[in-house]
Amino acid sequence: MAPEDSFRMKHRLRNILGFTTIAAGLCAPLAVHERADAASPSYSIYCRGGQGRAEFHLSPAGVTTEKQFLHASAPYNAETLRPSTCAWPDRAMRPNEAARLLYARPFDSGRDRITVRTNMQLQLARHGNRKITERPLPSDMAAVNRLQDPNYIVEFRVHSDSVVKQDRTGNKRTLNVLKVDEVGVVRQIGVSDRG
Repeated sequence: MAPEDSFRMKHRLRNILGFTTIAAGLCAPLAVHERADAASPSYSIYCRGGQGRAEFHLSPAGVTTEKQFLHASAPYNAETLRPSTCAWPDRAMRPNEAARLLYARPFDSGRDRITVRTNMQLQLARHGNRKITERPLPSDMAAVNRLQDPNYIVEFRVHSDSVVKQDRTGNKRTLNVLKVDEVGVVRQIGVSDRG
């Protein structure tokens, strides 16, 4: 083998090994993050809609909704759950547990845009050709809208988390939240589950 060919092979091998090391370094944090999320337990919680405080953060990439709620003093019971209240299925909520749901969803659907109506409901519309056409919301977003209506109970799969918020004066504080992993069954109060 000529010295030139040997040099080229060593150079290629060095480049391949360098690229593999960089790729492994980029993938390793993702794998650790996925394991951490998978290890984080997820629980069912039932929330009845109501006019409690809600915040919406919209961007072209997605939507984040924060909904403040009251703690139920008993385990979940559809007949006794009060408006703007959430309950665990097996026990009362503790005073030190989070009193805020955090729902975040990436959203990228071409010309479709998410807006917030004056009644604090999410709305999806397609913008184009000088007109705006309202479109049906994905089912999980429609369920989040039900949190403003006391005639609905929504089941969520959640896990405990914390977020850092900054107030108008620039002070930061950490809030405990229940981060929504999955939206479950939506039940209208007074309507039978039996067909």
